[in-house]
Parts: sequence; C-alpha cells; structure tokens
Amino acid sequence: MKQWFLSHTVGQRMGLSAGAALIALVTLAAGAGAIAPQETEPSPTRATASASPSPTAPKPVVLHRTETITEEISFDSSTVEDSDLEVGQTRVQTAGVPGQLERTFRVTHTDGEETAREQVSERVVTEPVHEVIAHGTRQPAPPPPPEPAAPAPATCPNGTYVNSAGNSVCRPHESDQAPAGATARCQDGTYSHSQSRRGTCSGHGGVAAWL
Repeated sequence: MKQWFLSHTVGQRMGLSAGAALIALVTLAAGAGAIAPQETEPSPTRATASASPSPTAPKPVVLHRTETITEEISFDSSTVEDSDLEVGQTRVQTAGVPGQLERTFRVTHTDGEETAREQVSERVVTEPVHEVIAHGTRQPAPPPPPEPAAPAPATCPNGTYVNSAGNSVCRPHESDQAPAGATARCQDGTYSHSQSRRGTCSGHGGVAAWL
C-alpha cells in the first residue's frame, strides 16, 4: 500500500491524502451521530375476555283453531182463559220447547295456553216453541142436594101381627095423619098397614080410602 502511495506524484499523493482525510472525517461524523439501538421490553398484552353470546329466546308457538258451541234458547210462556176448565184448574195447551243457538269462535293458543277468543259467527239452529198454559174460568157446579132421609120406621101403638106372607106389620091404629107404611084409611079413622087388599080394615068398618 505504501509503495503504491509513493509511486504517485507529489500532487497525486496530496490529493489522495486529502481524500482519505475527508473520508475519515465523514466516517467519524457518522459514527458520532449514530444512536445505538436500545432494547425495549415488550409491553404485556392484556387478555380481554371474549363476550359469550346471549342465548336466543325460543319463538312462541301460536296456533289458531275454530270452536263451535251450542247453547240453549229459553222459551217464553203465556196464559189463556179456558171455559172448559173450572176456576183453579190449569192445562198445558202448548208445551214449551227450548231452541238452539250455534256460536263459532276463533281461538288462539300460545305455547299451549288460550290467549284469545273471538266470536266470528252466530246462527239460530232451531227456534224455541212458545208455551201456552190454559187457566179455567168455569164456576164449579153446586153440590147436589142431600138425599132425603129414610122414613122413620113405623111405630105400632097397637102392636103387630104376622100376615100371610110371613111379614110383621102394624095393627090398625089411630093417627092425626097417615103414618109411614100405612096402606089404607079405615072407616073408623084408623090406618091399616096391611100388605094385602084382602081383609084390609076388617073389624074397622072396611076401607075408607086406599093410600
């Protein structure tokens, strides 16, 4: 290197020396301005908790159905007068019959529970039959008159005798009026109870009048 340097002319050697000095100066300046890299500790990473997904609420099960029910329609009742019935008596002239009403609903169920009910139609299946009750207006007939009392058995002041038929009859006797059971008035004013016209009023002047 030295021999190479000396082989140049003085002017060349001066130029080379100046260039070398300039390079050295630049190198030193570069070395002085350079900043040595510093080691840095890595910053700790903070673990972030990942948010768990919220559970999705189940979708409610909604069902619709049609429901038809039948209801009873009550019947009205009225009364009429009937002269064929006595006062206080009644008779069913027309029997009342309930009618039928049909109602249709739209029913909503949510998860098996009824949550809504809406009537959508209504119709009369059968009309009720009006009831008619007859009330009597005829006055009851008066009670029949009592039967006449049986005649009192004839008294026999003069006693009795047994006639040819075997019956016991009163002997003729006096009386202010014809006694019960007498059959003839005798001439002497007595009354005979004879049951046979033969021999009647014998011994009493004969028969004055038959009764």
